[in-house]
Amino acid sequence: MEDLVGKRFIADPKSVAYEFINEYIEENNLQGQIEVVASEAEAFMEIELGRADATFDSIVLFDNKCEKGDYNLKLIGEPVGDQKHAFPFRKDVDPEFLEAFNKAIKDMMEDGFMTDLYMDYFGIDISKPMSDNVVIPIQE
Repeated sequence: MEDLVGKRFIADPKSVAYEFINEYIEENNLQGQIEVVASEAEAFMEIELGRADATFDSIVLFDNKCEKGDYNLKLIGEPVGDQKHAFPFRKDVDPEFLEAFNKAIKDMMEDGFMTDLYMDYFGIDISKPMSDNVVIPIQE
């Protein structure tokens, strides 16, 4: 994170990344030392065009986004945050179904099925708590 000093960080002003970077700046007294570019534009494109130096993005989605957008970027740094996932249900969902669903997810986590599934499709095991956001600069 300290490598962001003197850099331009891009994030959508409505995003968690925007909130996170501003909190980091405030908590570490870095006002004026990291320029935060508030933009709804595609962050990867803005980095490629030289309008920004870094952003946060999902480890799981990164390779796919780079491939589809033909971006020449790389991941750097240590993960900086955790991203929780949930399965929303209507309030009136059958409690027995919800219990069975939760048990199935728990069983798949415990027997390693989710690990295998994530490794097959993403090449990374996100079944255990880990950070899902990293800093991304242009590849040199």
